[in-house]
Amino acid sequence: EQQPLKAIITNTNEVWDTEWNRAQILQYFSTYFNEGVAPGGFLWGPGFYAPYRSPQIFSEYLDPSGLDAVLVPIEGTNLTTALLNGTTVDNPSFGVVAGQRVEILLLNTNADIT
Repeated sequence: EQQPLKAIITNTNEVWDTEWNRAQILQYFSTYFNEGVAPGGFLWGPGFYAPYRSPQIFSEYLDPSGLDAVLVPIEGTNLTTALLNGTTVDNPSFGVVAGQRVEILLLNTNADIT
């Protein structure tokens, strides 16, 4: 059996309080704002100023409440983390092929890092 690919995604936004912040992660999954758009097709994400090619690469559905539900704070810090799992879909615009399992560690800094 093929082992899952492991990836780390960081979100360095100061706060986790807008639809746009969540869309930065959700756009890689099947979600409410890319319904009916083929991976690699053009979409207009929430809070984005122009349409762009859908970077959806995972078949699993994830919405804002589902994403928020898996966030875990790291005690004594501003950090929150989440472990996400996905299985890739074909996205010819980004050279992604279907069938690869991926384990994702999401790190939210929730602090100004500049």
